[in-house]
Amino acid sequence: MPEFHDLPLEVMSSIIDRLDEEEPATKREILLEPAIRHVQTDLKSLKSFSSTCKALRRLTFYQLFSFVRIWFPTLTPQSSSTASAAPCFDHLAGFYRFLDHYDLWHRIKGVTIYFTVNTELGRHYLPDFRESLFRPVLGRINPEFLTFLAPTQILANLASLPDKFEDTWLFGRRIQILQLHQAQIQPLTRETPLLQSSVKLINSVPWDRLTINDNSSISVYSTYEYFLKQTPSILSGHDSTGWRILADDIKHSLRHLTYVAIFPLVGQITTFVSLVEAVRGLETLTTQLTPAQDAKTDILADPVRVGKASISDLWMEARSCYRALGQGISKMRGKDRNLTKWTAIDHQAFPIHTDILEYLTDWEEVAAGVFQKRAPWISER
Repeated sequence: MPEFHDLPLEVMSSIIDRLDEEEPATKREILLEPAIRHVQTDLKSLKSFSSTCKALRRLTFYQLFSFVRIWFPTLTPQSSSTASAAPCFDHLAGFYRFLDHYDLWHRIKGVTIYFTVNTELGRHYLPDFRESLFRPVLGRINPEFLTFLAPTQILANLASLPDKFEDTWLFGRRIQILQLHQAQIQPLTRETPLLQSSVKLINSVPWDRLTINDNSSISVYSTYEYFLKQTPSILSGHDSTGWRILADDIKHSLRHLTYVAIFPLVGQITTFVSLVEAVRGLETLTTQLTPAQDAKTDILADPVRVGKASISDLWMEARSCYRALGQGISKMRGKDRNLTKWTAIDHQAFPIHTDILEYLTDWEEVAAGVFQKRAPWISER
């Protein structure tokens, strides 16, 4: 029987790729209700393989750090200070020195940065995370994608968006997700860092894909006149200006947009439609407004989560949200409009196609939950 080292290089590379774990908080996980457990994976196949001997360690070493996770721990009143929050990030210094020593920065393809911050501390306890991230981390890498799991206030802070949410409800909402992806990666040298502390994260590179997961809104349905509530989101912020700033920063490069929210309110979707309308170069849109069909736990079967909410109200609001999306997209016309494909991931939840095609008469359903805009010469209009 041949030894592993005797195998052709292509075969060895294929085996290592198969053992390599999938980067956390992507694909299926990003469509679920945001939770820190999604990035705290126990999958360590490649790491275990690399520990077999020194030869295999050398073969797999750089691939072990193609995807990295960076954790910013919980801030408490005892450890927080309005003067300085630097001690909270001391645990990262050793990791940064390790990446320096082995020259691993430029080999990083993806970064997941997650925060476990006590939002009840108030805005004045939160440090400026841009300073903590841009210089030591984001200023030295050019990744294919960045994934952030954090409370709304911190996501807004990182994206240089309005971070005041005094008029919004929280009701136990912990974290939300923002993911940025770039298709054309430019070579990065030490002389041309990706980001400076004065540069905005969103328009620093030509991100072509954006995913926003606004978490669950189920809790608000138990409150009086829930439909009047404003949801905390980076798209809203102070005076609902978040989407305008985000659109201005990313409208020239963004081509693919994914939006996930569990039973959002119609007002939340109306704000999202404004973002879609502002990004005229957008080509594809993907949405999911109800719980993921393959979720391990059924949120609606949990009486604690549902509370006093009426299940029928949840589904009625979801249908209203899709109607609002259909209405909004039907008004987006013009030769400079590139949006031609819309995928509703949760098409099995209820007859979405009837709610959408009622307004999009120049679109057709080409597959289950996939809607395509007809070419102008075959449009009904």
